[in-house]
Amino acid sequence: MDMKSAKSIRLIILGAFVFLLLLCFTSCAAPVIHTPSDWSFQFTFPYWGFPFGIIGLAIYILPTIIAAVRRHKSIVAILLVNIFLGWTFIGWVLSLIWALIGKA
Repeated sequence: MDMKSAKSIRLIILGAFVFLLLLCFTSCAAPVIHTPSDWSFQFTFPYWGFPFGIIGLAIYILPTIIAAVRRHKSIVAILLVNIFLGWTFIGWVLSLIWALIGKA
């Protein structure tokens, strides 16, 4: 794998991470006016959603991570299949198998 494709893969992964980060922090509910009687220490979606979102993103791009670690020769194709078809689960499994079985 040449340096240009490795750099582009890092940028895509970083962009996905930043997108998820922004999504988690901007998806909070509308502001609520609290009265002193209902003040309590409670976590809402952005706080709980962020760690689970990061874990979910890591699982989603797991085939790409495996292909990058193994220095797979078709890493860009695996990345594209993973991004565009990974949500179907069949595409995710296919890209995972491709990353594990293909020649490095």
